[in-house]
Amino acid sequence: MVAVHHWFSPTIAGYRLPLGYLGVGLFFVLSGYLITGILLGVRDRAALTGASRWFATRAFMIRRLLRLVPAMLLYLGVLWVTGNFGDPDGWAWYVFYGANFRIEETRVWAPNLGHMWSLSVEEQFYLFAPFLTLFLPLELLRKFLPLAAIGIVVLTSLPTVAIASLVPPVAFLGLFVGCALAAHAGTASCNRLTKAWPVLTGAWLLMSISSQAGTLPAQFGAVTDLVGYGAMAGLVWGAANGFSSVTKHILENRVMLFLGQLSYGLYLWHLFTMVVRRTLFPGGLPLLLNLVVMTMITVALAYASYQLCERWFNGLKVHFPYLASGPNDGIAAVDVNDGSGGVREPVGEQSDTGFGDPGRVGDIPAKRRPRNPLVLEGRESRN
Repeated sequence: MVAVHHWFSPTIAGYRLPLGYLGVGLFFVLSGYLITGILLGVRDRAALTGASRWFATRAFMIRRLLRLVPAMLLYLGVLWVTGNFGDPDGWAWYVFYGANFRIEETRVWAPNLGHMWSLSVEEQFYLFAPFLTLFLPLELLRKFLPLAAIGIVVLTSLPTVAIASLVPPVAFLGLFVGCALAAHAGTASCNRLTKAWPVLTGAWLLMSISSQAGTLPAQFGAVTDLVGYGAMAGLVWGAANGFSSVTKHILENRVMLFLGQLSYGLYLWHLFTMVVRRTLFPGGLPLLLNLVVMTMITVALAYASYQLCERWFNGLKVHFPYLASGPNDGIAAVDVNDGSGGVREPVGEQSDTGFGDPGRVGDIPAKRRPRNPLVLEGRESRN
């Protein structure tokens, strides 16, 4: 969705389709949901074994760095070497995950670098996510997360308050919604949300169109976002618990699982694809053929990134298990993943599957596997 948004900026009846918002928003909700589910599983295991939560926090940080930083540096390096780094004076902002602050400061979306803002937001969220999830009392966590989301909406709706939308706390809204979904996993609220997501989607589309038409006051922007994130949360919960019939076959076929494995690379490289396409076909291509060619180029770049970089660094995560042995644990070190995608049962030696770890799903007992493996395999660590 984000790629199509950047490549073609499609419109219907003069209204621009919000595909970029949908793609990034779904990414934020899914990231918050999966990371919180994993950390709550770690928390449960630590409580049973007496293992250190500080050890788990350190492991979480290292594993996120191994998953995200090498591929990002590879991408930025290719941009620099090929002369396509759109903001050479601000290179440090992109290397150290401050792209969202850079864009807010300059109000410029640098070529080939604009999408880095969302990766920066996510990495900034990771700086405190483990402390929030592992150490805050569970009941307090369940109250804090939805209140934080509502607080952001209220704050940004005040006409006298001007808050940047690309930086925290406003940029954390979708992540907070995903975290709240994981913290309330299995409750009646989640089931109601799944049933309501088509209605919420319709309401969000109407509000988005009204906003573009100028009939919806700007102060309602965050309200519109929250409605959209609510629809996405219902979709995520439905996917985590298994859709049926046609939707199930679409999301769980081999092509979707393969693309899920490459999703981080697909997002990283999709803007550079336009550079490659212009180099190969300077005269342009017909619309449909252009879409096919650019999709193939993006997949090829993402696959190369995965094979040459991401796969190797992902393998290093085995050296950084979430939990070391505690006084009540006979296992030397365990690597925990809440395979239920948020239903927090104590688990044993499992790995966090996410981007680039599809083969590890087989290590998870069948009763612990998510019904829709795309959810766990395709998105966990884009966050």
